[in-house]
Amino acid sequence: MYELLTKRPPFVGATWIETVEKVREQEPSPVWYFDPDVPRDLETICLACLQKNPAQRYASPAKLAADLDHFLNGEAIEWRRPGIVERIVRLVTRVRPTGRPVAWGWTLILGGIVTGTAYSAISWGIATEQPDSLLYGLLCCNTLATMGFMWANLRVRPLNTGDREGITHVIAIMAAWVLLPLLYRPADGMDPTAYRLSLVPLFAFLFSLTLFLQGALYWGGYFVIGIAYLILAFVLKLMGPWSPIFFSLFSALVTVALGMFYLRLAKQRDFAR
Repeated sequence: MYELLTKRPPFVGATWIETVEKVREQEPSPVWYFDPDVPRDLETICLACLQKNPAQRYASPAKLAADLDHFLNGEAIEWRRPGIVERIVRLVTRVRPTGRPVAWGWTLILGGIVTGTAYSAISWGIATEQPDSLLYGLLCCNTLATMGFMWANLRVRPLNTGDREGITHVIAIMAAWVLLPLLYRPADGMDPTAYRLSLVPLFAFLFSLTLFLQGALYWGGYFVIGIAYLILAFVLKLMGPWSPIFFSLFSALVTVALGMFYLRLAKQRDFAR
């Protein structure tokens, strides 16, 4: 039915393996995206047939046929689109595997520990007014260590699409962290400590952006964490000298928790790699 309405299959991949992964992990694009003239009720019936959860599909062919008859006769269909609350719940609980969960789980756990340690050291450096070269060196060491953990955990097997996407995101956020102090410079006469503290909310804001991207591609829970980091960015501006240590502890705990989530995910048979 979907192909009849849109002139294309609901899931298309470069290979049959990629197509099967999309069938398992992704939702089909709305019918109106390809043909805005398709009636809303007909689209509702079509998308109901493609739901991943059997409980969210028609219970029997007879019920599907009955709703099609209602539509053809100009009557109200029995099936209803999910409400806004149900859509939010589905979005947050949606999980798409990211490459090999075990490798990414350990990368996040080790990276979270190193990041927490590095940012705690940076917090000490800001509080004791250490030179910029030392603070920037700690930031670069954290970046190199995280990249090293990622390489060590992913170098054993050929990379799949999820791995490549994950690596791209990690490199992007690490590059942004390293470049931010070089591109955002203090204004004339600005106190050095005030400048350093002003960078911390920006780091949180950058982290929230990459989490929103992760949420769109993988686990919907990343949206919730991204919102938490966005709120944190505003809170950090009010915390003054306590902002660096709070940011370091928060980031370490969240990253380690995400790593543990991926390790638990790997134990589920559907996501074993």
